[in-house]
Amino acid sequence: MKEVLNTKMHMVARNAKLSENNHITFSLNKLDQFFNIKIQSIFDCILIVDDEEIVLDKEQFTEVIKMYGDKTGYEASNNELRIIDYIDDRNISKESQYLLGKSFIKNLSNRISKKIVSYFSFDDELLTIRFHIFREKDGLWLNEDLEQFEEATGYFISD
Repeated sequence: MKEVLNTKMHMVARNAKLSENNHITFSLNKLDQFFNIKIQSIFDCILIVDDEEIVLDKEQFTEVIKMYGDKTGYEASNNELRIIDYIDDRNISKESQYLLGKSFIKNLSNRISKKIVSYFSFDDELLTIRFHIFREKDGLWLNEDLEQFEEATGYFISD
């Protein structure tokens, strides 16, 4: 897996390696939800879905893509999750969130047969993960110069 991290995310990653033996409290239900998040494929896009699947015909889908610019923008804008929403410990460290996020994207890559780009960003100590299928013509969703971001930011591209 290729990873590109800004300086602040490098610090989180380095500290995470030192804290890999920490314990995190999960309810079994939330752990199951986290690693088995429901993903729907629609017109060559993958999207996180809650209870109801997304229903769009080709014309509606074309209009949605216009709003987001391309399929990559559509996926990355809608495929968002926060680690804190799946755990019981609200005081979880950045390092533990980072390690959980890495486990999540490894699991996601095993579930989806296409190359996936996952983005990590911290906002007020909370990790948000976004992802999309890598499409050569669309490129990355974020600017590749990650140092322009004030918060810890990085992206990972699956093999």
